[in-house]
Amino acid sequence: MRIMHIAENLNFGGLETQLITLCREFIRLGHHPFIFSMVMSPEFRSQLAHAGIDYIVEPSPGEKIKNYIAQNRIQVLHGHPAATIYVSATLGTELNLPVVVTYHGLYGWAWQIHKSISHFVCVSQEVHDKLAPDPNASGKLTIIQNGIDCNIFKPSGTGGTGYNILFIGRLDPDKYYAVKIVINALSSLSNVELSVAGSGSYFDQLRSEAPGFVKCLGYIADMPEIINKADIVIGTGRGVREAMACGKPAIALDACGYGGLVTPETIGPLEYHNFSGRSGGKLTEEKFLQDILKIIGNPAARAEIGQWSRQYALEHYSSTAAALKHLVIYNQLITK
Repeated sequence: MRIMHIAENLNFGGLETQLITLCREFIRLGHHPFIFSMVMSPEFRSQLAHAGIDYIVEPSPGEKIKNYIAQNRIQVLHGHPAATIYVSATLGTELNLPVVVTYHGLYGWAWQIHKSISHFVCVSQEVHDKLAPDPNASGKLTIIQNGIDCNIFKPSGTGGTGYNILFIGRLDPDKYYAVKIVINALSSLSNVELSVAGSGSYFDQLRSEAPGFVKCLGYIADMPEIINKADIVIGTGRGVREAMACGKPAIALDACGYGGLVTPETIGPLEYHNFSGRSGGKLTEEKFLQDILKIIGNPAARAEIGQWSRQYALEHYSSTAAALKHLVIYNQLITK
């Protein structure tokens, strides 16, 4: 199959990593993915080139994109909102192609155009439940969680003193607010090192303000190596899943709330909300410290949670399984 993914701005974050992972799996399974974006960072272009994924960047989707789709015999369009749901729906209608849309979270909703969408992929049960009451989405919903390549994201046997903590996230205003709370909480502990992996509009400000125990790493191309150097990982969504695949204890939090330590007892509500932090109330220094102190000086607890996390990721977050679920949807739409 020949699939075109449509996005608005591809820079650095969970959506971008998910897109590359999915396209790599499509190629491995014998299919041909393409990516069209209105804006694309040099780092993301480099990743696409390295992965052998065809792409086109065009600020104004018009005849050039239509010709590209026709010339490359695209069979299905897959939009990744927010703004691109309109672009995807319009191209699908004009070119008579099926359109799939992924809602990556509780944002980018465009209810008025749902009737024009062939199928919806929901990254979590929470997204599914928000869409389910819409009559224009009924019968067109599939939950597919973000897939992780567990052959790449895997334990490497490295690690530090037990006090090496990694924060993963694009430094937009929300993540900046969250990491500031983390820094304030950790400043009360000794021997702690915090690395912050992620670029964004607040990167320079965070770097100028950060105390000595904080390292601002910026954009990281090789995330498995960085994750495996840490003892504990803090993040949201995909970052939590990547940490679990590497066998690391993970804490889910964001400016919107605090999810807490990912364990067999907490995985249900955390996964329901896509590890967004919405499951556990307000993010505070006190809540964060309570969980950190359970594992930061406890190698046995970290090892036990890490082993469980790795096994859970293998069973539930396989990127191959996620790709196959997408291909089933595409095939049904193309055949129909």
